[in-house]
Amino acid sequence: TTEIYTLSLHDALPIYPEIEEIDVVEPDEELVEVCMKYFPDTARGLNDKRVHIYHQDGLRFLRGRKGEYDIIINDSTDPFGHTEGLFTKEFYGISDLRE
Repeated sequence: TTEIYTLSLHDALPIYPEIEEIDVVEPDEELVEVCMKYFPDTARGLNDKRVHIYHQDGLRFLRGRKGEYDIIINDSTDPFGHTEGLFTKEFYGISDLRE
């Protein structure tokens, strides 16, 4: 079983049939809605039945799911503001992958 945690609205992951679940964490629900409405080619992967979208802080989300993922993708580029927690030692410590 392959489970992926991503902080990305990227559409490339669903093209791989061996991936069983994809958890997308994006705290801004409106951003997801806008992407789906105005950028459907980019957001088309979000409609895949294996994708689960969670609207919450990425670090808080991962705290409750330690060791559940085979792959973790963090595409955040801003180490300040609401994504600051994704650039901490705690985040990378929690990001230990499933054994």
